[in-house]
Amino acid sequence: MEDNMNLLISLAVTAALVVASPTTALKTAQSDPSTQQRIVAIMEETPGGIQTGPNEVSWDGGRVILTFSSEMMPRATSCAAGKYCLFSKANFLGDKLSFTGCSATKVNVALPSVRSASNARTTGTVRGYNGSTQTLTVSPGVSINTTATIKQVSCS
Repeated sequence: MEDNMNLLISLAVTAALVVASPTTALKTAQSDPSTQQRIVAIMEETPGGIQTGPNEVSWDGGRVILTFSSEMMPRATSCAAGKYCLFSKANFLGDKLSFTGCSATKVNVALPSVRSASNARTTGTVRGYNGSTQTLTVSPGVSINTTATIKQVSCS
């Protein structure tokens, strides 16, 4: 009986240490090869990016951040206040590309497709483009699903 109790206590302590260790989740995320392959590919396609997390690449000093979704990492479903975001899936799911600044200069979209967009800014209209054709308009405070082809984005 005492041996069983000691075994249960040891198991409980071990489980608590594993759950409490923040590095465990980080090591698990870093070992996701499909996410790392996607990060390497996007950094080759869109130069100037820096990997800033196990599922994140940033450009322009962190003003543009691409967060990859995976089975091991939770999916971001919102766009923080003051930013505008593009999502690879409808209903603000999948990979998320978020922008802190609002630039009138067209910026290439580092996503294979955009299926939803959110403008969580109080000013500045977000516009999506396919070449020179404007294909998306998102006013401040608006979030939408889209099937438009979007290769570049601007905000003014």
